[in-house]
Amino acid sequence: KSAKTTKTAKTPTRTTTPRRTSLTTTDERKPLAMGISLIEGNTARLGDDLDALDAWAARSGAMPASYSIWSDWGGDSAEFPPQWLLRGLRDRGVRPVIFWQPVGKDWRTAPGRYAYERVVAGDWDAYLTRWATDAKAWGGRVIVRWAHEMNAPWFPWAIGKVGNTTKN
Repeated sequence: KSAKTTKTAKTPTRTTTPRRTSLTTTDERKPLAMGISLIEGNTARLGDDLDALDAWAARSGAMPASYSIWSDWGGDSAEFPPQWLLRGLRDRGVRPVIFWQPVGKDWRTAPGRYAYERVVAGDWDAYLTRWATDAKAWGGRVIVRWAHEMNAPWFPWAIGKVGNTTKN
C-alpha cells in the first residue's frame, strides 16, 4: 500500500507590526495608521492645537501618524506652518500633512486669481519662493498635498473651474 498524504490548508504566517517610535526619541508607542486634523489657529490660545492633540492621544491610547494642516494661498493660513507647531508634531512623532490650497477668502469675487494659468505665468512666484524658503529653513519632513481632489467640481481649484484644464 502506498502512504496516503493529506493536503492541509496552510495557515498564513502572521507577522507583528513593528512598534513605531517617535521621530526624535526612542520612546515606543502603539502603531496608529491614521491622521487627525485640527485647524491650526482656530483655538483659543497659542499651543492649544498641541494640547488638543495630546488630549485626543490620551483618550485613544495612541498618537496619530499624521496631522493635517490647512493652508490657503490667499488666506490667514497662507504662510508655511509655524515652527512651534511643526516642532511640537515632530517631538510627538507625528508627520505634518499640509493641504496647500490655491484659494483665498476672495475666491468668490476674484476666482481667476488662483487659476492654474496664473500660477504657470509666474503671478505666484514670490509667494511660492517664500513658502519654499520657509520650508527649507524648517528642515524637517512634511507631506504637501497641493490642490487635493482637483477632479472634484466642488472645489474652486478644480479642473473646469476658472479656466483650469489638465494642460495648464
